[in-house]
Amino acid sequence: MTPPSPDQPLQILLSREELLLVLSLLRTNWIPGIDPDPLGEFNAEQRGLSLIIAERALRARQLARLDDSGRVQVHQTLLDSVAVCAFALSSIIIHHFSSSQAKPARYFGHLRNGICVAHTRPEPDLHLLTQFNEREMLFREILAICESENLPATETPGGRISTSLLSQVRALTGDQKAQAAFEKLTASAFPPISARLLVEALGGAHQISIVQIVRIAEKDQVENRTFTLLHGERSAWLMVEDPHTTLNGEASYLVEAAAPEKIIALFERWASI
Repeated sequence: MTPPSPDQPLQILLSREELLLVLSLLRTNWIPGIDPDPLGEFNAEQRGLSLIIAERALRARQLARLDDSGRVQVHQTLLDSVAVCAFALSSIIIHHFSSSQAKPARYFGHLRNGICVAHTRPEPDLHLLTQFNEREMLFREILAICESENLPATETPGGRISTSLLSQVRALTGDQKAQAAFEKLTASAFPPISARLLVEALGGAHQISIVQIVRIAEKDQVENRTFTLLHGERSAWLMVEDPHTTLNGEASYLVEAAAPEKIIALFERWASI
């Protein structure tokens, strides 16, 4: 466990088995980001043995101890961090696709009762929990994960795009048919100058981040919002899914120029509790 400082978050690196042990103490067995074991499914005997070894490993690192009755007691900070991930009131789930990586980077940010915890996977069987002093620190790290700390400035008007039109435009740019993609966008009343930049971004080297925000609202209602961040060499775009507005009977996206502060504002509005 990396000790905290005024400017640095607190970090705890756990094996898969250690994380499962703490989850069992919280009477659950899952958080977002736990995948099937790389070694395959354990039987009951193997699972029990792995938890015993995990307990000893936590005790050796002074992250757990045995009380007078022989029951395991986990360090409160560790317990709090895992509990926030397991019972979050608000979660931000990121899948970031970069041209330099074969697989998407995954990132899970969780908030509950003033505690902010990020969960990442440095290796398939390791889980890194990072507890932040302020939610702004969590939001800023998400910008870094999405390679969006310094986005190209795009002062152009936005518009609405239906789900099917967006799929068609992406397919056309993937086939190097930029002019056809441009014409489809402008035919739907998307501003021409913005259409040109959007098609250019989709057709060239670019990064895409798919962001899902899940929040427990009043009366235990679950709110689910999704947006996509796209940025290329000359422009950056926010594509915010609007479940309440349709174009020609389809779900639509509000597409507008992206900037770091706009993304932070979305997190503040949708994820803060």
